[in-house]
Amino acid sequence: MRSDIIKVLGTGSRMDSVLQEAEKVTAYKGLTGKNALHLRLLTEEMTALMRSITGEREGRFWIEDDQEGLYSLHLDVVTRMNSVKREQLLSTATSGRNVVPTLVKVPCQMERSSVSE
Repeated sequence: MRSDIIKVLGTGSRMDSVLQEAEKVTAYKGLTGKNALHLRLLTEEMTALMRSITGEREGRFWIEDDQEGLYSLHLDVVTRMNSVKREQLLSTATSGRNVVPTLVKVPCQMERSSVSE
């Protein structure tokens, strides 16, 4: 299952729509208690990261699940990456490294080219 794709703005507008989409998924999939709360909290954290790191950018948010009951939250945002933003994003990963699975897969091409110049 894939939820509707919600357009989000880094200004904070449309964040209610993102939370409503998470609520729709919990209702549709019959999630209750801690499972429903976890999905909502992860959604809130992801959108807060978007605003704090990427600034006022547009993005797309959606939720997917598989047949085993695993949920994936997706936030697709295009932003200019620099070493500070990259470190902020990597600090959100438990391992502190850019490995799959992680909250965000951070491309390093731009940073490498700017550091080597």
